[in-house]
Amino acid sequence: MREKIPRLYPGCPAEFNYFLSCGIPNKVRGERYVQTPEMVQEIFDNTRPSPPRPNISFFKRWDKLDEKDNPQVVIFFAIPDVLSGLFTLARFDETDRGRNPGSIRLRLRGDCAEPLSGAAFRNPHSILGMFDPSARVSVPKDMLTLAVPMKNFVKMIDNMEESFLITEAWQKVQKRIR
Repeated sequence: MREKIPRLYPGCPAEFNYFLSCGIPNKVRGERYVQTPEMVQEIFDNTRPSPPRPNISFFKRWDKLDEKDNPQVVIFFAIPDVLSGLFTLARFDETDRGRNPGSIRLRLRGDCAEPLSGAAFRNPHSILGMFDPSARVSVPKDMLTLAVPMKNFVKMIDNMEESFLITEAWQKVQKRIR
């Protein structure tokens, strides 16, 4: 009798928990990001489902946008010094820093649509990314990403002139960046 492999959530292949863990010999490669398929299942069972995702996404450089474009997420590819500024600016107007993970999240899953689905929440969150070892080879060794929903990005721009960006400390970091 064939073992029934549980589905993690709608749209996810049935073998995905094995893909993220130990694999299935001669069937599914195991990435070994989580110790067991059961642990993957538990992680997803305890994860709030994302809102429905659009069927089509496309990426466009900021300097190539035109008036008809309506970007929903801005993705920064950044070195640690730049990322520290983006992170700090994104958290500048938040008060609940203790109990709530805040507006920036880390995710186990390598779901490329996570930033877009996160943008659909009333209080959208940004995603710090490129931690997946399989994806690391696609970016320079000192680079990560921060995917920011447009609503959050607009707030970041609005807060720039009164934030740490006007301080001497940030000027020192800027010199290192150049």
